[in-house]
Amino acid sequence: MAGDFFLKGITIISIENIKKTFMVKNNQIEVIGNINIQIKKGKFISFVGPSGCGKTTLLNIIAGLESPDSGRVIISSKPSKEMIGKIGYMHQKDGLLPWRNVIDNSVLGLEINGIKRTQAYEIVRPLMKQFGLSEFEEAMPWEISGGMRQRVALLRTVAYEPEVILLDEPFGALDALTREDLQFWLLQLYQKLNQTVIMITHDIEEALILSDKVCVLNDSPCSIVKNIDVPFEKSEKHRNTSNVEFAKLKSELSYAIRE
Repeated sequence: MAGDFFLKGITIISIENIKKTFMVKNNQIEVIGNINIQIKKGKFISFVGPSGCGKTTLLNIIAGLESPDSGRVIISSKPSKEMIGKIGYMHQKDGLLPWRNVIDNSVLGLEINGIKRTQAYEIVRPLMKQFGLSEFEEAMPWEISGGMRQRVALLRTVAYEPEVILLDEPFGALDALTREDLQFWLLQLYQKLNQTVIMITHDIEEALILSDKVCVLNDSPCSIVKNIDVPFEKSEKHRNTSNVEFAKLKSELSYAIRE
C-alpha cells in the first residue's frame, strides 16, 4: 500500500503547450490555446467548461486520436499516439453492439487487444458482480436500462486495465436520479480500481463529487482559467453536497466558467 501511495506522486500524464486550430469556411479558428497540466498517477481530474469550448477535442488529443498543431501529450513517458489501445475511452453514447449480449459487449476491448473470448470471459466475470451486472450476462442491450448500459460500457473500458481512463460526459444522457446513482457508484468503483481518470463534464456538482482536481476551461480558444483542488474526503463528498464549503466551491467554479 505504501508503494501505491508513492506511485500517486508520479506524473503519469504531461500535457505541454497544446494548441489546435480548425479551418471553418476558409477561416482558421483557434480551438485550443496553450494548455498545460501535469496529472499524477491515480488521480481523478475533471475538465468543466461551456458547451462547444473544445473539451472533447482536448480529450481526443489526450487519447492520441487527434494531433495538436503544436505541443505534445506524454503518457507514461511515451507520446499519446503510442498509447492507443492502452487508454480506455468511454463516450457519452454507450456504443454497445446490438447483436452482442452484456458479457460479449463487456469483453470487446479485451478481444480487440488480442485476448481470446474464452480467456476474456475469465477476466470479466469477476468484475460483473462488482459492476452490478451478474444477473444480466445474457441480456441484450435493448433489454436493460440506460444506467445499466453505461455500466456495461464502463466495464468494457476498464476490463483490460488501461493505464488511463478518459470519460466524455459519461452520464450526460441519463435522467437526474440515474445520474446521481451512477455518480455514487463510480466514486466507489474508482476507489477500488485506483486508476488515473480524466473526465469532461458540464455538470459542476458532478465534477466536485468525483474529482481530486477540477480544471475550468473557457472558450475562444479553450484554455485552463482555474484549477481547484477538491478538499473533501472521497467518502464524504456524496453526502455533503449541501454543506457550506461544497456550495462555495460550486459557486466559485460557476463564476469562473461565466467569466
